[in-house]
Amino acid sequence: MSAPADGYTLMVGPSSVLTDIPLTVKTPYDPLKTFTYVAEVTSMFHVLVANANFPPNNVKELLDYAKSHPHSVNVANSSVGNRSDLLGEMLRAKSGNDILVVPYKGSAPALVDLMGNQVQLTFDVVSNVAPLIKSGKLKGLAIASSTRSQYLPNVPSFGELGLPDFVLPQASVGVFMLSSTPKPLADRIQSEMAKVVHAPKFREALAAQGFDLPQDASMDQLRQILATTMANNRAIIKKLKLKISPD
Repeated sequence: MSAPADGYTLMVGPSSVLTDIPLTVKTPYDPLKTFTYVAEVTSMFHVLVANANFPPNNVKELLDYAKSHPHSVNVANSSVGNRSDLLGEMLRAKSGNDILVVPYKGSAPALVDLMGNQVQLTFDVVSNVAPLIKSGKLKGLAIASSTRSQYLPNVPSFGELGLPDFVLPQASVGVFMLSSTPKPLADRIQSEMAKVVHAPKFREALAAQGFDLPQDASMDQLRQILATTMANNRAIIKKLKLKISPD
């Protein structure tokens, strides 16, 4: 944020740094005023995954198991305030608090402990867990979407399971710049980024790694997507009565 708004310093990162984290963790920036979303690089959907030896094989069995084994089932969240955290808290509430949420500092340690059965569940993006599901190291229970993922066609969506509360706006990785960047320069950066994300080789590379293609949206449309996602997440946080961290 201290870099000059000259277009030479851009940020590439998950949209959750603007739409999720600032709602539960105090940040030194205003998500919709400090930054401009220049271009989406990839879309991402989260999937609920379980240890391969965990008895339940679907969401209904999971909720029944948690009810009959209260406080023995743990769902890892990869970071406080991100999409994994929100979904984990939603699952906890859906279970009547029978499922416990365990915070982790990152997706990698959460997945390591999940495969080691220190925790039984986590929500992570499809690209991270699809290879583990296909190799039998984890099992996918449901995707936080209204439709199935092309990379995990055998894993149902929460939408088709009749659990629409778990159908969240898709997350993304994108390119951001300071909102104080002069508009002519911002427009040029957006135009050049559009060429990159539409390049066939770039899209082939995304597909090879299990990433969904980015949405084709203008900066104004991307800003509206961020605002809509923030409003949706804020409603979830209010409903679950989650507290804002002082850190």
